[in-house]
Amino acid sequence: KERRTMVVTSRFTLRAGQRRLDVTTSLDNQCRNHRLRVMFPTNLKAKESHAEASFDVIARDITVKKGKAYYGRSNPQYPMYRFVDLSDGKKGFAILNNGIREYEAVDNAERTLGITLFRAYTFRNCPIFGRWEVHPEMELAQCIGPHEWTYSIYPHKGDWTNGAFNEAEELNLPLDPAQCGPHKGTLPKSQSFLTLSGGNVQLTTFKQHEDREDSYTVRIFNPEAKTVTAKLTFAKPIKKAWLTNLNEERRKELKPTGKSLSIPLTKKKIATIELTI
Repeated sequence: KERRTMVVTSRFTLRAGQRRLDVTTSLDNQCRNHRLRVMFPTNLKAKESHAEASFDVIARDITVKKGKAYYGRSNPQYPMYRFVDLSDGKKGFAILNNGIREYEAVDNAERTLGITLFRAYTFRNCPIFGRWEVHPEMELAQCIGPHEWTYSIYPHKGDWTNGAFNEAEELNLPLDPAQCGPHKGTLPKSQSFLTLSGGNVQLTTFKQHEDREDSYTVRIFNPEAKTVTAKLTFAKPIKKAWLTNLNEERRKELKPTGKSLSIPLTKKKIATIELTI
């Protein structure tokens, strides 16, 4: 019965040489029981959506097939990590984010891609079977107050393998410049301490080994549906390397070449490496 005007403001930023369009959307929510989404009609003849997940990129059918739980119903909303992508094989459209976790690929002619900014709802707890309670502190689920989201629009050739990971990484981990005074140093003006190459292989861990202080643990994974060769290159020569399990227990000794170590990864493979440098 009571309605209010809600002003949604979006600011668009395109930097020189940048492949993505950054968007910041903000509003002061004073309404209850509603969902706010941003919808993008992609007009792509895409059959699947591809969304980043833990150690993987998940493909999901846009048209729900017979025998599936959502057949004959509206398309469900799915989780994503830092990006979701639609592609017709020749060109693609990705939405990158740094905290937006829900999307929907709508089964319509426009192949609309929607991302959920928030859901405002009344939360009811069931401490006793058949009794639902609402407490004042649960009103936070209505998301009343000011909000701001950052995401990016990334059109590209081909599918998600053409730069979606790189652009999502730059959005989530921007370069932070720091100024220091003149001082003596031993490092060159330009140097990479660790470089990873090989398709879309991703680095998820680089840390000191849990039990051996002179060793480092590196964890990588191959999200693609084909075998690739990952190459790790350090600033210093690699003395020894081992393939381990997730508990960092050695399983197989590897043979590094100077500062580099090459590791073949089958499709969807996770690899944990211990090394000394």
